[in-house]
Amino acid sequence: MKNHNNMKKLIIAFIGIVAASTAIQAQQTPLSNFYNFNEYLINPAQAGYRNQLEGSASHRIQWQGIDGAPRTSFVGVHGALNDKMGLGAKIMVDQTDILQQFSAALSYAYRIQINDDSKISFGISGMALQNSINYGDAVIGNYADEVITGGDQDGMTFDAEAGILYEMKKFKLGLSTSHLFESGVEYDVPDEDRTATFERIRQINGYSSYLFDLSDNWDLEPFIMIRNQGPESFQYEVNALSSYKQSLFLGLGYRQEAGYIARAGFQITDQLIAAYAYEFASSGVASYSGGSHEFMLGYN
Repeated sequence: MKNHNNMKKLIIAFIGIVAASTAIQAQQTPLSNFYNFNEYLINPAQAGYRNQLEGSASHRIQWQGIDGAPRTSFVGVHGALNDKMGLGAKIMVDQTDILQQFSAALSYAYRIQINDDSKISFGISGMALQNSINYGDAVIGNYADEVITGGDQDGMTFDAEAGILYEMKKFKLGLSTSHLFESGVEYDVPDEDRTATFERIRQINGYSSYLFDLSDNWDLEPFIMIRNQGPESFQYEVNALSSYKQSLFLGLGYRQEAGYIARAGFQITDQLIAAYAYEFASSGVASYSGGSHEFMLGYN
């Protein structure tokens, strides 16, 4: 009973750290449409949770046809050290017009077996973050402007992310946060004796899924996620991924204020999987584009 109470206090304290968010303004963290295939990308607690080596690389082309629209690449690899510990590493590069974000993280996860049917995992990552402003790529009328002549700017900082995952048979409930310390990057302002700060706002992800066996060949996994980056910045997402003999994958989803998402993938070999996602919307900036495309190659 004492061990059970200690674990309960640990869980409550951990959730308290993850849930603490008081930021008023938000800097959107780039999103991938393939976290279903590699959930470690959204939660360090999932490093090595299947007791096998897994990884994925994906590239997202957002709002095709709009100049300066985001282009984002994700790479994540993780595996188990033993039945209790996992390690992972991931990299993200995002280019939006003249702004570029880069992050690299190393993760550690620890799992506790509660009983034969359930377990809980904790994870934490140390992150290196770099932001660059490429003034030379700006499209302006006056090429003598100090913005152009001031040269490119970049800065680096360090931060952390943390997560918790509860599993019971085929049910999963996860909670994670990125930019835990909200570390900002400072830049020199061209032609002025002062600096400006690129602020990063803590993002919290809460998600849940359940794997249904529809038949001997087909299964279906609905997935619900809620994101938050401060007051009045909630965003929800619902999707479902179905597979046929774990060889053919089909999925549909909806992301609030972003639109609908269609996914398809297939097993190339026993270890390699290729997938494609198309995101389309009828309102906002995305409705004036050719949609968003994302390609993925995965390994397990």
